[in-house]
Amino acid sequence: MRVTPWLIKIAILAAGIAIGAMTIVLTHSTSGIRADKPTVAVAPIASPSTGSSAELGSKLLQIVGRNLIADNRAMRHPDGPLLLFATPKPFGETLCRVDVYTVAPKIVRGQISEKERWDDDLKVETQYGLWKRPSLAGGDRDRACAAYRDFEHLIRDGSVLSVARAAFVMDEILAQAKTGKFGFQVTCTRFARDPNADPAPCDPVTVLRLLKLKDIYRAEQKSEVKGGRSYIRQDEILVAGSGLKAELKTNRYLFAVINVEDEQHVGRQSIDEADVRAVKIEISEVY
Repeated sequence: MRVTPWLIKIAILAAGIAIGAMTIVLTHSTSGIRADKPTVAVAPIASPSTGSSAELGSKLLQIVGRNLIADNRAMRHPDGPLLLFATPKPFGETLCRVDVYTVAPKIVRGQISEKERWDDDLKVETQYGLWKRPSLAGGDRDRACAAYRDFEHLIRDGSVLSVARAAFVMDEILAQAKTGKFGFQVTCTRFARDPNADPAPCDPVTVLRLLKLKDIYRAEQKSEVKGGRSYIRQDEILVAGSGLKAELKTNRYLFAVINVEDEQHVGRQSIDEADVRAVKIEISEVY
């Protein structure tokens, strides 16, 4: 990742012009916004669009751009989007919250196909980086997140609470995989890309030993049932460990969905902690 202030500002300003019409509602509420920093004069921006909403969109995104610190140009595909990353901030005890700005390819290099007319010009979403294992105590989360730069391993969330819990239970699952002895039921199934092929069993210990916490790509809570003094949840964790292809002897891209049944005990555990009850691993070939 490289710090590129000028490119960041240009890309954000271009996207701001494109989506300026979406910000017109803000013109009626800016008096209620408190500025924590002194107001900085913004030079007029040349734009094919005219009108207060387009100008406001550009100016707002120029201000936002001051908080952007890195981009993905070093590894970006020519036809892929430009990703811009804001300064990470602490979230909970083990995560850093990162605002990720996705600038559509057509903004960066011009529209090349009819379908791109309907792409979002600019998408903003929150993703999460893991700065320490949940089982490790202590640490300065403010300093750790201020220095966090591993933007290749951010976690997408189905629900914000499931991200922290996914990291917590995966930490425990991977720790037990090292010993080969689990305190819960574990199964592993491999699905071929051919829909007519039968699924095959796989060794969960081998698979889990190939994974790391930073391999978590997405986490989502699928269901929740309240008991007497506990909540039983089904969490789905998507991982894409680079070592799976070699170990399972295939040239195809693989990803693993780890379905975890876990239980949070009210009064003893926070909502982002849980005991693992069962793990079902499903490995699929993508292409």
